[in-house]
Amino acid sequence: MGESDSVLISKDAAMEYCGGDDEIFAAMVEMYAGDDRREELESNYAKADWPAYRISAHTVKTTSRTIGATALSDAAMNLEYAARDNDVTYINEHHKSFIEDYGKVLKAAEDMC
Repeated sequence: MGESDSVLISKDAAMEYCGGDDEIFAAMVEMYAGDDRREELESNYAKADWPAYRISAHTVKTTSRTIGATALSDAAMNLEYAARDNDVTYINEHHKSFIEDYGKVLKAAEDMC
């Protein structure tokens, strides 16, 4: 993932979810920044609770898409599907980098608030 906020979060991509309204976009970013799911994901991963992990990944996928964090949303979708399919190898290979990238997007969202 890139380093700048504009690479991590695309306002242009998010505009379709907030009707082109800057205030709605700002509110969505603020809500996103306050809803850190890393601890939940880490706990589900450590317990190998794939149904719960799938739900957490789904939530991150959807909320990330709504703020224009499409790369993170795509990564969350891949983990969601891997959890659904019980593809533990894929999850093990991608979980750590996903958590790191999620942290970067959360920081970018916080910086935009």
